Amino acid sequence: MEQRRKTRFPLNLKLEMIEPRAPASGYTTVDISSSGVRFQSAEELPVGHRIVYRVILLDREPRVSIRCHGSVVRIRGTKAHFEIAATVERHEAEREFIAARQ
Repeated sequence: MEQRRKTRFPLNLKLEMIEPRAPASGYTTVDISSSGVRFQSAEELPVGHRIVYRVILLDREPRVSIRCHGSVVRIRGTKAHFEIAATVERHEAEREFIAARQ
């Protein structure tokens, strides 16, 4: 039986990759904990690769997200669909106000 230190929550949230630069769409979380995230991707990222990503908690004004720094620890999948597990080594909350369009 697998035992984890942190509770994982099955959440389907948008995830944006900041570094390495990648399209803003196409990533969704599978589950998340205070120490890591598992997400779906159409692109493969190498194990050990350092990443910066944003998990969108609220996608309306004000947009609320968590900016995370971590590294890829596991990848599973095929050429068309990958599940990537990454650490959350450092994070900060973000709130973005979108200017009203005139």
